Amino acid sequence: MQKPARRIFDVNVHGTMSYSRFAVQRWLERGAAGVVVNLGSVAATTGAPGEYLAYAASKAAVETFTRGLGKELGPQGIRVVAVSPGTTTPPFTPLPGSGAAGPDCGAGAASPGWES
Repeated sequence: MQKPARRIFDVNVHGTMSYSRFAVQRWLERGAAGVVVNLGSVAATTGAPGEYLAYAASKAAVETFTRGLGKELGPQGIRVVAVSPGTTTPPFTPLPGSGAAGPDCGAGAASPGWES
């Protein structure tokens, strides 16, 4: 696996598994219920070919982990869920795969609704 892909998996998959384990152990020790909320992505289902394949694969792993852990822990009062945002292209971000920026990209560009 390439170095950038390994880093993506370390953060997205191994990080998710580690913090989940930490929280669940504490709840079980206390006999407490809890909710683990993991961050997935719509990329897990689209696969993101030619764009960010390692990211998409890592998010698919997170979603599979979330389903399995939820089935294991549900009977003990611990829910495990994932939030999976879709894609957006704010005017100040580069357009995926184009190497170009959005029409309003530039120093000091602000997104409507984010002004202070």
